Amino acid sequence: MANVAVSGMGWARIRILSTDISPQFPFQFPHRRLCQFGRPHSTMRFSVSANSDHDHPVRVRFAPSPTGNLHVGGARTALFNYLFARSKGGKFVLRIEDTDLERSTRESEDAHYALKLLESGHVYRCFCSNDELEKMKEIAKLKQLPPVYTGKWATATEEQVQEELAKGTPYTYRFRVPKEGSLKINDLIRGEALISKPLKGSIVWKLTLSDSVVKVSWNLDTLGDFVIMRSNGQPVYNFCVTVDDATMSISHVIRAEEHLPNTLRQALIYKALGFPMPYFAHVSLILAPDRSKLSKRHGATSVGQGDGISAPGNGQLSCPIRWMNGQHLRALPSEKLTKMIGERWKKTGILIESEGPFVDEAVQLLKDGIDLVTDADKVLSNLLSYPLHETLTSREGKALIDEKLPEISSRLLAAYDDGELLSALEEGHSGWQKWVKDFGKSLKLKGKSLFMPLRVLITGKLHGPDMGHGVVLLRKAETHGIVSPDAGFVTLDERFRMVRKVDWEALRKDEAAGLEATDMKDGQNFDRDG
Repeated sequence: MANVAVSGMGWARIRILSTDISPQFPFQFPHRRLCQFGRPHSTMRFSVSANSDHDHPVRVRFAPSPTGNLHVGGARTALFNYLFARSKGGKFVLRIEDTDLERSTRESEDAHYALKLLESGHVYRCFCSNDELEKMKEIAKLKQLPPVYTGKWATATEEQVQEELAKGTPYTYRFRVPKEGSLKINDLIRGEALISKPLKGSIVWKLTLSDSVVKVSWNLDTLGDFVIMRSNGQPVYNFCVTVDDATMSISHVIRAEEHLPNTLRQALIYKALGFPMPYFAHVSLILAPDRSKLSKRHGATSVGQGDGISAPGNGQLSCPIRWMNGQHLRALPSEKLTKMIGERWKKTGILIESEGPFVDEAVQLLKDGIDLVTDADKVLSNLLSYPLHETLTSREGKALIDEKLPEISSRLLAAYDDGELLSALEEGHSGWQKWVKDFGKSLKLKGKSLFMPLRVLITGKLHGPDMGHGVVLLRKAETHGIVSPDAGFVTLDERFRMVRKVDWEALRKDEAAGLEATDMKDGQNFDRDG
């Protein structure tokens, strides 16, 4: 059972803390007030639980934005964090990172840490105007240099700073990045790939593999001094996240690889503040159909857009999704699954009613072919259809056309005409089993030589669910009138009328002609090669 505490602040920081991992996430929300600062940063935590300085228990977090719907990429990242924490007996923290400038004040732990960095010399005040910064970018572009800050105020004297403060000049806090050397972290997921191209144009990073640990490194001269606090007192993302992760004792930061540039800045802040460095693990991105990044604005699928995936099945997004969702559906109580699929069939216009004996039996017969709820339409439509001509003229179907098939067809039509087959079907599956056994004996056939021709003649297909249950179900569909007139249902009566019209002799000749043509082609190839 998770014990949850929620607290709000100017940035509405909500912290949900719990003692264990519960798959059901049963939350309660008592409130307590936390620190405030002009930072649009809400955090919500719930407990579930790179060269790292951490020797503490595993503690991970997922920190989505509250704007818009959660898309599948974010859900997958959350799942990775949750499963990792669960496997290690650790804690999972959900932190909602909100922005709300109207509820911000100057007091906060972030102000404390920003001033600490200022006093230590890792941060300085920058009084550059937006026009000055734009001019720096233009000059760098002309010189084909990375658009990094030139460090104008990095070497300012105390007198110069006090002069600007006295004038009330707006300023930001910039982090003083070392101008030489490189920064390395041990990434737990990156694999053995070597990535050499610059990321986002200015930060050059590379991966090396050493002792089964992948080290991601950056040349620091490609990164300018970056802002950690805006002129309005609002801390930027990388500063907020670092302080939050550190004060929450996050041991492992598991997130998408697009955050690698953020990791560089955050690692520098960790070191400057003397915080223990967490382990970092950057997972691959889920791409849009055009292979571009999946985002909320481009190609992203909200977890609410199921596309046939049940809501609980969406929790398995990092796994083979169709298979996992199918496992979930088939594990549902029979009544719940039948209700779900029956309502689907009625909604899509295949059936007139969503419940009844036909629906019950159809779901039980077809559920193994349903991995997504939307698959239910396809498998039922397939059962109701009768593509006899396409099957008989297919390559696999032609192989069945021999002297036995016309005889089986003739005897089957006779059994249908005299009511023998229909009487058996009225008795259900047991009636079918008795009839087909006697039918096979009369033809001295059994096994595949009996059932494959019967499947083709009755269902019009070479493959499908259990034929006996399927034929009984077709009869019920015919007599109960539950199938919509527009569903493409071919009744048993219509099927047998089509069987009567089959010209077996023509089909056999066509097959023979095809074999002869193949033999001639093979012979030509042999002669040419010989």
